[in-house]
Amino acid sequence: MKIKQNVISTPEINIAMLDLNGNIVSYNKQWDKFAKDNNNSSLKNSDIGSNYLEVTKKAMIEGDEYAKQAFDGIMDLIKGQLDDFAMEYPCNSPNEERWFILHAVRFTAINCKNNDLIMVYHENITDLKKYEDNLKSSQQKYKSLTESTHAILWIYDVFEEQLTYISPQAKEFFGYPLIEWNDRKFWQNHVHPDDLDRVKQYFKECIEYRESRLIDYRFYKKNGTLVWIRNVFDVDFKSMESNKIQGFMFDITASKILEEMKKKEILLTEVYHRVKNNLQVIESLLNMQAREIDDESIRANFTDSRNRVKSMLIAHNILYESGGIDNIEISDYIKKLSTSVFEAHNVNEAIKLNIKSDSVNLDMDTLLPLALIINEIITNSIKYAFSSRNEGSININFKKVEDEKYLLKIADDGVGIPDNFDVETSKSLGLKLINMLVQQLQGTLDINNSNGTSYVIRF
Repeated sequence: MKIKQNVISTPEINIAMLDLNGNIVSYNKQWDKFAKDNNNSSLKNSDIGSNYLEVTKKAMIEGDEYAKQAFDGIMDLIKGQLDDFAMEYPCNSPNEERWFILHAVRFTAINCKNNDLIMVYHENITDLKKYEDNLKSSQQKYKSLTESTHAILWIYDVFEEQLTYISPQAKEFFGYPLIEWNDRKFWQNHVHPDDLDRVKQYFKECIEYRESRLIDYRFYKKNGTLVWIRNVFDVDFKSMESNKIQGFMFDITASKILEEMKKKEILLTEVYHRVKNNLQVIESLLNMQAREIDDESIRANFTDSRNRVKSMLIAHNILYESGGIDNIEISDYIKKLSTSVFEAHNVNEAIKLNIKSDSVNLDMDTLLPLALIINEIITNSIKYAFSSRNEGSININFKKVEDEKYLLKIADDGVGIPDNFDVETSKSLGLKLINMLVQQLQGTLDINNSNGTSYVIRF
């Protein structure tokens, strides 16, 4: 392989050149930045004159298997047994796990006295690795589809302006009889209208410049299904008639779906992150305002509002940590929320909190109203149930009773509520809020005042 000497100036990747003894003879600015980003600002063992193989030897002695793999690969290049070499390896920083690909290529430099050199560069693939881990289940779902996709070969006559050949699997995949592809307008009539101008311009340029190119676009199958197609010119034009070009296309619908899933996941994560930050600001403002108020009843109202915000904030914190809007484990959340309410009200240690919950995953649309309900009921029990004594208990029980149906019971053994109490006519903001949120969950609320007060919510 021959490479011009000025390729080392390529700004996008970090490059170092080694002689056949493994000594670094030159590097670009990105190599310098790469070393500094990896806590090597002095370029120790990475500067000109340093021996790249000695660095890997030292790591080998310390038992690094990746260093041995890198050493063996570069030695094979030096011996002429390989032309190029690549390997993945971890390079963790104090703050995160990172992955790179080491690329090494032996080449003959043009206009260079030392013709035989090894080009080495490191490609950061950490984001790709994280993406693969986060979407592993989704990738497995579409793996078989992606691996079974077969390329569809086609030949186009420039003078006739039509396809003269398309491989048989086109009928199996698209559903159209092969003879229909001979129609001049058939192909463009089935490209999605929003993509058509872009595709026609691409095709025009491909014919004009006769270069290997690719384009992604949407195409309608015979049954009306819209699929994503990647069309590629990959031709040795010297071996073909001058009036004909050829290429191949294949289905990339699965990868496009994964790509859109990733975009939506990133967007949702950012939205919830910002909501979480805003809730933290609101909580802090309410807390600050409450400290400035002397009237106990008004201060209590501010504290209640702060605790409502706190219940939503805890939900968003758990959501952000879980990395998915449909994967919030309720039992852990109830423990964190209940403990937070107890701490906010400085509850006497003699009042016990007992929690029994099934392990169930809920989405955010269900969790947020449920969180506010739990917050209000516990707050009411703390405020009113034990006014005449300093001990007691609050019991929380959450369970799944059938498919997509749940039961939440919160009970205290306090003084109870009056027999003539009616939640519908109550002036209590907390109880009105509970009733409204139960309706939002399309559930039912039953309140019992025997042996204290119990709230049973079915939804």
